[in-house]
Amino acid sequence: MTKTALLVSVGLSVLVPAQAFAQSAEATVDAAAAPEDQAMSDGEIVVTAQRRSESLQNVPISITALTADQLASAGVASTQDLTLATPGLLWAKSSNNSQPTIRGIGSRNASAGDEPNVATFIDGVYQPEQATTAQELSNVERIEVLKGPQGTLFGRNATGGAINIVTKKPSFETTGDASLTYGRYDFMKATAYLSGPIVTDKLAASFAATGLRDDGYIHNIYLDTQQGVRKAAIIRAKLLFVPSDTVEIQLNGLYNYSWDNVTYSGQPLNGNSQARRATAAQNPLNLPIDVRVPTKPYTTSEATVPFFRLNQYLVDGHVSIDLGGAVLAGLASWSETHGFSHSVTDISPLSLSINDFRQRGRAYNQEITLTSDNDGRLSWLIGATGFQSRTLYDPLTSISPTTTTRLVYGQKSKAIAGFAEATYEAIDDLFLTAGIRYSWDQKQSYNQPLATNVVTQGKQSWKDWSPRAVIRYEFGRGSNVYASYTQGYKAGTFNATTVNGTLIPANPERIEAFEVGVKTQPAPGITVNAAAFHYNYTDLQVSLVTTVNNQIATLLQNAPKAEVDGFEMDVSARVTEGLRLNAGLSLLRPKIVDFVNASVNVPVLVGGLPAGNSTVGPVDVSGNDLIRAPRWTLNIGANYDTAFAGGVLTFNASAFFSGRYFVELTNRVKQPAYEVVNASVAWRSPDTHWRLSVFGQNLTNQKYYAGAIITNFADNVSYQKPRWFGVSAGYSF
Repeated sequence: MTKTALLVSVGLSVLVPAQAFAQSAEATVDAAAAPEDQAMSDGEIVVTAQRRSESLQNVPISITALTADQLASAGVASTQDLTLATPGLLWAKSSNNSQPTIRGIGSRNASAGDEPNVATFIDGVYQPEQATTAQELSNVERIEVLKGPQGTLFGRNATGGAINIVTKKPSFETTGDASLTYGRYDFMKATAYLSGPIVTDKLAASFAATGLRDDGYIHNIYLDTQQGVRKAAIIRAKLLFVPSDTVEIQLNGLYNYSWDNVTYSGQPLNGNSQARRATAAQNPLNLPIDVRVPTKPYTTSEATVPFFRLNQYLVDGHVSIDLGGAVLAGLASWSETHGFSHSVTDISPLSLSINDFRQRGRAYNQEITLTSDNDGRLSWLIGATGFQSRTLYDPLTSISPTTTTRLVYGQKSKAIAGFAEATYEAIDDLFLTAGIRYSWDQKQSYNQPLATNVVTQGKQSWKDWSPRAVIRYEFGRGSNVYASYTQGYKAGTFNATTVNGTLIPANPERIEAFEVGVKTQPAPGITVNAAAFHYNYTDLQVSLVTTVNNQIATLLQNAPKAEVDGFEMDVSARVTEGLRLNAGLSLLRPKIVDFVNASVNVPVLVGGLPAGNSTVGPVDVSGNDLIRAPRWTLNIGANYDTAFAGGVLTFNASAFFSGRYFVELTNRVKQPAYEVVNASVAWRSPDTHWRLSVFGQNLTNQKYYAGAIITNFADNVSYQKPRWFGVSAGYSF
């Protein structure tokens, strides 16, 4: 039996016997709806994954949706942790850039103004900056991951899928919550939440705050200090105004601060570092090789402490008006981002390359939709969106032992789109859906070396039509089969770090997705959802980190064609009143079909040992796997409640298993197969106000990447935190 088949058998053997013991359905999953759209009746789960209220089991889209309790049970405290609980999702980081990948589709470029192709939303507001989407989860109601192209309804740049973070809505009843957590490495976290009415039944408000810090777990062997430090603060305020039964207005504000050097505190994988072949002039202190090139896990060696600091501000407003027979909804948002980075690109005490940059970003979103009610055989929606943004590195300073260069560069984006979709029940229980989106995008790039002040600019626009077609047959309550065809589109982009990149853009990415799926509840308490899919993926935007005139630069190319075949399954079961089990499986075949002229980094050998990389090309990487696409993943979770000391004692355990995956196109650098096991025990008092818990994370002490970036200087990888434990106490009312 193959390893994949064995994993399937193990996952199903855990859950299938539970069918005989199931007592009743449990509503624990939601999808891309605002809290006010959530409704449950007799165990039915109502979602708005298609921008209207529908049963989750009737939505013909692959969805993983996690409530706040499910996130806590799986040990998911940040967006990057979503990997552990979502089949087919790998949330990767490249230096300060967050790049989630779903089913092998994800961003491979991190140039200024290049938005990810897995679109992330906070309360329905699009987040264009790659640096802002990796954040602590604060005041979260739930998170929904929609898999496959979502461009027709959720916008451009959603070729891989969409992730919607939904936070709690202000309540007209006074509620509150506070918690304190302490763990290994002096990890400390505090949360607070308060919500209640200002004017009875008319005006309500909420305030949420989260702060954390730890002292780090990565040892800098040169400075003899700790790195891998994280600090964060998130403050969110909301106002809800309900002037009548048909009108609702919400205003939200967010401040997000982080200071982090986990991914900047890397080490050269297998010793592949340019510091290994340093000249005497580059190594005036005659540092030995074991100081220049650290090889033990959780070590780094740098002459200065690197970091990335981020300040994000977001204000968004939402209006919903029930017109009778249809709902008119509008959204507008403004966001601003300020980042500062200090990094040692060669990750060595020789400081062969230091890069500092100040990043400034600003974005505006506007959206309006008109959605019919669900009465009758025909339902429909129409909408339009607008988007404007600007990201500028002002300046990027690159320092080597012999030269210093300063560059101002960036990119502006403008986009407008219109979309429509209709679903018709042709005969009883047979539903036909058709949708279309028209997109217009414009990008403008800017490059100015401060040594010469010569300004180079580029400008390009693109148009796209993205259709969607679905046929769905409902063969029982909560059970249906479906087949869908969807196209996705990611706008073209410039790489303004070089003159050529400022003038010549990469073409848009496009994807054709075919999917067949089944969603069924074969017995009370049992839910089984499965899907098989095939993607035709063209003009992939791929990047290579290199150096041009001693300055870090990114080469941007289009890979002609890739294909992805896959299968996913989610199973959940309520075994007894207190015991719940769940599992998720993802199988992928993510192949580059045609890319014969790739530019890649290959090791320079000195004495038979890797000593940094050189850029070579053209190289044929056809037949290789796409990056960040493990061929299999499996997650299993268990939750058990029992009475104890007058209250409730809850045992949680979750395990995530992943096959190997690659981080660059030649498939030379890989993350080996690994697993992550988390567990906790929590007690809630009889009055349900107090709670206490102890938890353990990464119990098998696995070494898996927090970040990976391949440059001419090194194969730079950093690892997630090793095994650690903590305790938490909270009070709610």
